[in-house]
Amino acid sequence: MLPALDLMHNGAMPPFAGTTAEQVALTRFIAAHSALPDDAAATRDGETAFHRYCGACHRPEPQDAAIVVIGALDRDTAIEALGDLSLIFDRMPKLPMSPSERGALYEWIRARLTEP
Repeated sequence: MLPALDLMHNGAMPPFAGTTAEQVALTRFIAAHSALPDDAAATRDGETAFHRYCGACHRPEPQDAAIVVIGALDRDTAIEALGDLSLIFDRMPKLPMSPSERGALYEWIRARLTEP
């Protein structure tokens, strides 16, 4: 995600100024010190999947680009698209979501769009 910092939260972050080696070192440091929700919770809970895979760059609000784009798709198309998000936007990383996580995430996104 570091190469796309300038896109996170609607362009509020500046581009990453470090070298490729520094990106790798920072990524390893963050991964080693991050507490992520367990896989079982993400599989059954779309909100957990959102925070685990999407929350670093996207906001859980109906007007966020990810919510709008994925929410506009039918379930099968969305689950396929969530398997390779670079097909939607080339700067999206490939996320290691299982099909059940993608389904839970889609259902959560659809619910976000219908909230009052």
